[in-house]
Amino acid sequence: MIWGGGTFDVTLLESFEGVVEVKASSGESRLGGEDYTDAFAQWIEREFKWNPPAVDSRRWRERVEVLKRELSKQTSTTITLHGKEAPITRDDFISSTAEITARLRPVVRRTMRDAGLTPKQIDAVLLVGGASRMPVVYDDLRDLLGMEPSRTLDPDRVVALGAAVQQALVAGDSAVKDLVLTDVCPHTLGIETTKELVRGHREHGFFAPIIERNTMVPCSRSEGFSTLSPEQDELAIQVYQGESRLVKDNRKIGKLHIKGLRARPGQKYPGQVDVRFSYDMNGLLEVDITIKETGQKVTKVFEQRPGTLSAEQIAAALRKLQPLKTNPADRPENRARLERANRLYADLSGEMRRSLEGFLEAFEAALISQERERIAAAAQDLDTFMAPFFRENDG
Repeated sequence: MIWGGGTFDVTLLESFEGVVEVKASSGESRLGGEDYTDAFAQWIEREFKWNPPAVDSRRWRERVEVLKRELSKQTSTTITLHGKEAPITRDDFISSTAEITARLRPVVRRTMRDAGLTPKQIDAVLLVGGASRMPVVYDDLRDLLGMEPSRTLDPDRVVALGAAVQQALVAGDSAVKDLVLTDVCPHTLGIETTKELVRGHREHGFFAPIIERNTMVPCSRSEGFSTLSPEQDELAIQVYQGESRLVKDNRKIGKLHIKGLRARPGQKYPGQVDVRFSYDMNGLLEVDITIKETGQKVTKVFEQRPGTLSAEQIAAALRKLQPLKTNPADRPENRARLERANRLYADLSGEMRRSLEGFLEAFEAALISQERERIAAAAQDLDTFMAPFFRENDG
């Protein structure tokens, strides 16, 4: 569990003989140690009727941060206010930040649910990041999971070690040549859309997911969208990450603009665009906006940790994403598979035809999902069913 100053992330890993597989990952992009500091400062101000000068707000916050850290090491401390020393206990800190602590558990439960695991199936809990030093965090996770989180590793050093390993994997360093890491997208990625909830009345601010959280990376997904009016010539695409239905509760990543959408007579795809998200284990998100009628395209790359990768590394990562951008339904092997299945469907009847239809529909649904593992499994099932019939025809 990674917890720094601003975010809280939970990842479930399975490690076996040098293979580290991410089973599920989830997080809260607006939950961190700084939120505890803010809540604690507000409690002190109310409790002791203290109104810090506006010009001294930064120094006041630093004083509260020091108090927070002291209460992580001892059960009580004091602060000087109005010229007097005021006692503050760890219990005061726990009660004043209880609402923030309560937000930890849903993230942990969601991650376990996505991975299909229960607390009893987890072997160890590792806390990462400076905010995880707070006893209130340790105690809450221990009570939730029924086990003691590990305290053998320094939570800040673990962050540095993880970054070093990630960088070595990206660079293809020989020191990690025997390590295989599979990763997933930790947050759902999508764009802002407008909905007509009541006829003639449109509401803005809805989140349209394109890459769902816990999709194995690298990955590429696309969805179609259209303008609100045939007279609209320009489209602004606002990119977000998060799990909320409304974009105001998610984190904005950035935006793109594309022009040339105004509908003209005889157009096949008036005002329609294809929005493709391509994401890799470096945290790079490449967004392609394509006007379906003309093929005009706008592309922008967003970095999860700007400055971490060099221009050469970013270019190499984007090249690796290119093969994933072909829609699975357009790949020759999948078109051929569908053609064989449709020919066989015409030859069969009764129960055999219904069985083939079930496998065929499962394969078509997998293609729509654009999920590699699901497509591979459905393709294998369909091929296994069809194999005896085509062997008979060959004979």
